[in-house]
Amino acid sequence: MPKAGPSIFLGGDAMLTEPWSEIDDPAFLRLVAEMRAAAVTVVNLETVIHQQTGYAQPECGGTYMVSPPAIATELKWAGIDMLACANNHAFDYGSAGVLETLEHVAEAGLALAGTGRDLQAARAPAFFGSDAGTVGLVSMASTFVPYGRASASRPDMHGRPGLNPLRPTKRIAATLPASVAARLPGRFGRQLAQGRTARFFGLRVLAADQARLDLFRHTVLPADLEANLEAIGSAAAQADVTIASIHAHIQRSWLRRFAHRAIERGADVVFVQGPHEVRAIEFHAGKPIFYSLGDFVYQPHRITRFPSEMYEAFGLGPEATVRDLWPIWERGTGLGSKRKTFEAVAAVLQFDGRRIERIRLLPLDLQFDADAEIRGRPRLADARLGRKIIEEIAALSRRRGTIVRYDAALNEGIVEPA
Repeated sequence: MPKAGPSIFLGGDAMLTEPWSEIDDPAFLRLVAEMRAAAVTVVNLETVIHQQTGYAQPECGGTYMVSPPAIATELKWAGIDMLACANNHAFDYGSAGVLETLEHVAEAGLALAGTGRDLQAARAPAFFGSDAGTVGLVSMASTFVPYGRASASRPDMHGRPGLNPLRPTKRIAATLPASVAARLPGRFGRQLAQGRTARFFGLRVLAADQARLDLFRHTVLPADLEANLEAIGSAAAQADVTIASIHAHIQRSWLRRFAHRAIERGADVVFVQGPHEVRAIEFHAGKPIFYSLGDFVYQPHRITRFPSEMYEAFGLGPEATVRDLWPIWERGTGLGSKRKTFEAVAAVLQFDGRRIERIRLLPLDLQFDADAEIRGRPRLADARLGRKIIEEIAALSRRRGTIVRYDAALNEGIVEPA
């Protein structure tokens, strides 16, 4: 009989810049109680924990994120145990920002995956042990500045700090009907008959039910694909539950294919972030894929210092201040002016061994209409907003064959495991 597995709390993009331990909002404290009650709590840390002693890069992930060192201990105070850190803000302050984040997170006793001193460390699974079992986490990103990815260390040269990449690319491919492929002569025909890919003047060809030409089929670079699947398999061999975290702003068919392969390699949960709004939930082989839980914390507007590139990007000169910058930035990105950015869910998963026993969705209100000091801070949503959020994610998930129902008595969503 398999042992009872851990309960896992998943929160989406955490762009946290304020301390939490002195907040007395009851709806916020009830959310903290949920985080602490879970055996393991995991969020995507979409900020850099540092003191701005490093150097801002020529490009950023949309804004230059900075959270003071005390934020690491605030996360621990709230019950957070593990951080997925591969995302488009990880390299906003370059290698120094990556290394300083690693330092502060380690001092706070948090497990971190997705960034590291070199590619080997960034790609390696992180583990967190609880009384109910060990959770493994592999974190990767498809959305990032190209020079933000870590490089591998060699015996004669150290690698570069950065993030673990999962790079999508485009390819040209054609399919031939199997009946036609079987009649083709030579090595070309034998490869297709065996279900293998063949090449014809540089064109990738495979046998299928019908003929088709995919001019722009998105896929994952083979090196990233195999290495990340290997990391997931390694985590699954050592942990009771394995989470594959993917930061992907643009979600195409490649992401779904990779998520399925990650589950087939051993992931028990695929946890996607990046769109800054809720997306569908899908099951593959009985395991859940969360295509986006939305934001968990959204406070970039509380940052008070930026490099010159941030001002120059919006046509502002050296005399401009943060007060001049933010209204233009919010109009330019659109995120800060969208109510959807401030409506999200957290997922609480109960495992029985490696089997999903129950999934609860906690609707979150990031307080779109509040003043700047509070705006972006999460709290459990009231019944009116809670129903709206759960019904939206239910409609999206229904298209993927997943049933999500709203429990009015608890003001939360219940996901029906497939």
